[in-house]
Amino acid sequence: MMVLADCDSQTYSQTQGHSMKYYWWPLQLVLTLVSAFFLFFGIDLLRGAYGLNNPFNFIMTFFAASLMILISLTLMAGFIVKMVRVYKKMETQKTNKS
Repeated sequence: MMVLADCDSQTYSQTQGHSMKYYWWPLQLVLTLVSAFFLFFGIDLLRGAYGLNNPFNFIMTFFAASLMILISLTLMAGFIVKMVRVYKKMETQKTNKS
């Protein structure tokens, strides 16, 4: 069984006969939206950190929010790049067939 998170342009073309081809695009879209949610939550948490009075709480919240922003941006960029690669590969396959 193929791991859905590892599906890129090469493995997408191998799954044309499976039911995963129907779930791949919505799955990538949902994962991108979840990453966007955590990105905005991390930004809001970062803004809220500056309102804290205790220096220890500020430092802990600041670094937690920064890590949340970093991870969510990285995941979002990965999902978007993966979707663009698959879309380009589908377009080249479509032009090669015609």
